[in-house]
Amino acid sequence: DSIRANREELRAFVLSRPPGNFGFGVFDANDPAADPLQTYDASEDTIAGYAQLHFAFGDSIEAVVGLRAVRTKNTVEGTSRVGQADPDGPGPLPAPPEVFTPVSVSQSYTDWLPNASLRWRITPELQLRLSATQTRTRPTFAQLNPSATVGPPPTNCAPGQTDPFACARTGGGGNPFLQPFTSDNYDASLEYYFSRVGFVSAAVFRRDLDGFIQNRQVRYIDAQLGPLILTGPVNTGRGRIDGFELQGSTTFDFEGLPRFIRSMGVQANVTYLDAETGFPNAAGDFDLLPILGVAKWTYNLVGFYEADGLAIRLSYNQRGRSVETRQDRGNDFYVETAHPAGRLDLSSSYAFSENLSVFFDWTNILGNPFRQDLFSARDGAPRSEYTRYLRFEEEIFSLGVRFRF
Repeated sequence: DSIRANREELRAFVLSRPPGNFGFGVFDANDPAADPLQTYDASEDTIAGYAQLHFAFGDSIEAVVGLRAVRTKNTVEGTSRVGQADPDGPGPLPAPPEVFTPVSVSQSYTDWLPNASLRWRITPELQLRLSATQTRTRPTFAQLNPSATVGPPPTNCAPGQTDPFACARTGGGGNPFLQPFTSDNYDASLEYYFSRVGFVSAAVFRRDLDGFIQNRQVRYIDAQLGPLILTGPVNTGRGRIDGFELQGSTTFDFEGLPRFIRSMGVQANVTYLDAETGFPNAAGDFDLLPILGVAKWTYNLVGFYEADGLAIRLSYNQRGRSVETRQDRGNDFYVETAHPAGRLDLSSSYAFSENLSVFFDWTNILGNPFRQDLFSARDGAPRSEYTRYLRFEEEIFSLGVRFRF
């Protein structure tokens, strides 16, 4: 609100700066014209109903079986754009004219989604949970955005290029033809409650995916526009996610220990994921490859203290490396891999009464950077491998007072 309220003063300040410093001096003092590529209309109508039955077999076994029916219809309308080349020269026009093409896509589908779960209390301390469900995940409205932009041909192409995509026009956007993806889910967990304030559990799970949505780079030669490299979301082929999770939580509330120790506790969990889905290849088949953005290992460790109004929580979490970008450029295979940094966060508070407390939080204590590496293997050229970028995230201190009256 403060930026909009002072936009005239901000524009005057920007226009007073010398040109060339991060674009200063090139802004118009008037309101910008509406950009049709930044707006689109999306509507979704859904009718749903479900039936569910609950069973109990004595005091130790209970089960739930159900079915959900969903009828969905959506419509997406927007505009796509293509930048045009200069007909009188090899390069683009200084201000290329635009071709705006209206896009309107409607889809409808009906889903029948079953679910079943069972809990077996083997003993008062030990219980087993089993479940099987089918789910459908719709694409987001942003992924359905029909706006697609193709830029003008590049002006810095070296002469004598043999690779037709070395001087390709690039662009991308959403995909109004995306379909929801389905997942058949199977879960089993065993839980053991060894005390009033402590438990450990082990779980295994599987997800059978069909049509998982991932960003993909597509290269092809258009009859009018020439070589194009477009990036956007697509439905991949069949895939699966297998994994397990171990977790536990307890306070040290045991007889014979000092009260200070009995007010302390620990929580921990570790998750393993083996996630792959089918990506289209040049032969028209699907290659089973790791899902982008998914790490195999994730773990969290938390220590806490709670007594006499004082609450302290120190947590550490770490996620393993993951493939973030994968591009098959014909004679060049390009991959970017992320290496997330471990994070240590502190949260604390002290309650003077039911109505008054103070708190202090400290996030990103370690300050380790996030790193993303690049790997490129091109035919006839040495392998390239180096750090794509480092990202140092902010360290935040928060001190405040909470009260109610």
